[in-house]
Amino acid sequence: MPFFKVKDENKLVITNFKVMFTSFKETPQFVKIKRLEAKRRIKFNQPEIFFTVRNPYNRVTSFFLDKFRNIPLSVNPDSSYKWERPQRVFFPLLGLPIRASDVTEVRDRLLNTSFSDYIMMLHRIHEVDEHVNPQSWILNHPRYYFAQSLDLELKDINCIKIEDSKEMTRFADSTGFNLKKKANSTSKFDEDLSFSGEHLEIVNNIYSEDFKNFGYKKRKK
Repeated sequence: MPFFKVKDENKLVITNFKVMFTSFKETPQFVKIKRLEAKRRIKFNQPEIFFTVRNPYNRVTSFFLDKFRNIPLSVNPDSSYKWERPQRVFFPLLGLPIRASDVTEVRDRLLNTSFSDYIMMLHRIHEVDEHVNPQSWILNHPRYYFAQSLDLELKDINCIKIEDSKEMTRFADSTGFNLKKKANSTSKFDEDLSFSGEHLEIVNNIYSEDFKNFGYKKRKK
């Protein structure tokens, strides 16, 4: 779960998958905790809370490059690799059985999926996997039965945009996070991942709450 307590301090870090989660998980002073514990700490400990957020467009492209390019390219086709849930939820839309085990077939199907096709599938997938859920849902998730709401208001949280160097420096100074720590970099890929027309409308609609809550500007057609 994307919640972390900071060792020896009454501080809590909330994030989302594809928003520096892996970097935080590899940070020694950050201890990963479950949602129920995070809610308990918020209620009884009243910690200082940091919520790292990311431009929705960047998050959408990062997911695609990681799950549809980086991981498939690094998998040995002759291995018995087990695909991650964020990939398996797309299998039915890719014409694959949900428990597909042919590594070569899955690998090729993912690599042959265009960015355009991926965007067209998002409106059917974004509700079922946390990697593509709207970031705002972590505060009050409509699909959770337990601890649905963290009972937090945005005005009471330090929202940190990871693209803003000043905000990230403030975050690092307050939590001890190493700004030089990078994980799951997908900058090596050179592919046209532009948003336009229907694709732009899909992303704008899915992540409308994130644009509003975190002050990111929607692109126009």
